[in-house]
Amino acid sequence: MKVISVRITVILLLLLGVFNNVCSQNSVSELLSKFKQIDLPLKEISTIVTYDSLDNVWLNSYLFPRDGKKTIIPNVISVEGELIRHDYTGLYPEDDMTVYYDIKDKDGSSVEKMCKFHHRIDAIGYVVLSEKYWSIIIRIESIESVFYDIWNIDKSTLEPVSQICLFYGFKESWNDASINYVEVESEITQDGAIVWHSNQRGLHTYRTWKIDEETGLFKVETERQEGEFEY
Repeated sequence: MKVISVRITVILLLLLGVFNNVCSQNSVSELLSKFKQIDLPLKEISTIVTYDSLDNVWLNSYLFPRDGKKTIIPNVISVEGELIRHDYTGLYPEDDMTVYYDIKDKDGSSVEKMCKFHHRIDAIGYVVLSEKYWSIIIRIESIESVFYDIWNIDKSTLEPVSQICLFYGFKESWNDASINYVEVESEITQDGAIVWHSNQRGLHTYRTWKIDEETGLFKVETERQEGEFEY
């Protein structure tokens, strides 16, 4: 009787694993269905029209899975051929933030108000960099910045493989998404090369990225730097 009970438990666990895997694949398929194809070449990425809002918490759990207590951060390939982390990567904001601000009363005195700011993540679209991978672009608006990321998703496993930031700009204010300073900007050429530039307080980095067909990782093809930190 004990042996039968153990066998039943094992079978139930296997079925549960299959069920969870199917649910996960369905969720990823639903995610990918929100992205419309964007033709190349692609310039002025920050002006692309938003299509559909995404669930911040679920997206984090999918793009940044956990191995025990450790969050798995995707890699890229450096110009030297080494696996490294991209300069601009990390979990996306999830929780709403409380914002306090002042408005003028009729008599000219200041009145403090409070509201909640929702960190928004939107599906922008996908570009074809390889037949083996989905290359999806998402827009993230936090309380102080707007950035666009591109992710490579393996078409056979539906697993996220690699990510780089295409655009990173600072907003005028928490309730005004107009950009007053751009730190990262890029464009994607007709042949799928990502021409990338960052300006970190006077230190300019220029890179050309391509997708590595074998691994799906973004790979630095060329890189150069100019200037120095101003402060």
